[in-house]
Amino acid sequence: MTDQRRAEFSALASKIVGDLGAIRPLLPPEARTLVVALLAASAATTVLLVLGLRTDIHTLPSGIFLSLLAARIAVGLALILFALREAIPAATPHPGARAVAIASGFGALFFFPHLFAWIAEAREAVSSAVCITGMLAVSLPSLAITFWLIGRGYAFHPVHSGVLAGLGSGVLAEAAQFLVCPGTSPFHGCAVHGGAAIGTAACGAFIGWLIATRRRRRDLL
Repeated sequence: MTDQRRAEFSALASKIVGDLGAIRPLLPPEARTLVVALLAASAATTVLLVLGLRTDIHTLPSGIFLSLLAARIAVGLALILFALREAIPAATPHPGARAVAIASGFGALFFFPHLFAWIAEAREAVSSAVCITGMLAVSLPSLAITFWLIGRGYAFHPVHSGVLAGLGSGVLAEAAQFLVCPGTSPFHGCAVHGGAAIGTAACGAFIGWLIATRRRRRDLL
């Protein structure tokens, strides 16, 4: 047997031993969602320290303001949870539930700005560039850690996971920007904040497509 064949057999034996080894169980999706929440909170805190709290905070009804903030966070974390459940074959959400979750995420991006404009005094927003930068500073790290956690499992539909992860990260980022931007215009909230969140969802879908494409090519080899 040549040295090359010995090396090939040795590599094959090592791979077989690795495949037969004990598999470290995944944490429940709820626990992994908490990891994303902590990272998003850290990123949001950094954005708040850099950009400061919205200037009109003292004029807003605290109950309504906190309720809208909590609703954004709840929707974002629910979408992240759905994305992480997609990576566990036995826990994959029903297609109907997945569709409702995605529709709720997009709906939240457009409903909450209009609701807030109805209850708050008209105020100018900070520049669109500042808002988009602040949102990306929260959404991209959240999306990255979510995809890392998804990769620890096996998502049958990576594009679905990517859309859910990107949309959830975008909604969490919009919640953080809600603490920073004093603007009450529905157009600014939907076009700038919502647009940045949808862009993150598109980014997630694209990454999911790349994963699916690479998987198909690998299976053909």
